[in-house]
Amino acid sequence: MYRCVRVSEPDNYLQSILWRDKKGKELEDYKLDTVTYGTKPASFLFVRAMHQLAIYERDSFPAGSVALQQDFYVDDFISGGSSVGEAIEKMRQTSEILARGDFKLRKWCSSHSDFFKDVSDDDKEKYLKFGLAWDPATEKQLFSLSSLDPGSKASRRPVLATIARFYDPEGFLAQ
Repeated sequence: MYRCVRVSEPDNYLQSILWRDKKGKELEDYKLDTVTYGTKPASFLFVRAMHQLAIYERDSFPAGSVALQQDFYVDDFISGGSSVGEAIEKMRQTSEILARGDFKLRKWCSSHSDFFKDVSDDDKEKYLKFGLAWDPATEKQLFSLSSLDPGSKASRRPVLATIARFYDPEGFLAQ
């Protein structure tokens, strides 16, 4: 979604690239007009643009506006509703607001089949993994443990990564 956020004059000079095809040719200056993924301000610029859309469209889409400002983690929309109708309306309003900025949300997921009546198969997600995994069809939280890769050297980084995988889900399951 970062490539949907345009960088306007005069700030696009900050994303200049010097290029030449062959040695001896003159350098050419190119300016990138969209947010470049991997740069430090990329996620902030995307989130800020999305929040500004929510502010502009607050009167037309009140539920979507609130959801855009509260239910995103980086570029993942994680939300719900107390009824299927409420969740569908939140999805509709959020999608409408983002479409006005040329953003498109994909990978919709729900445990209720009625939620998907207007969602194309390409935009559905069948299985969610965010630390732990969630299977919406069975409404079960899945938990798996894996040890160090047998071919890897037991240095500090792989050991700490493995410990973190054990620690976080166990804390979640203990609650």
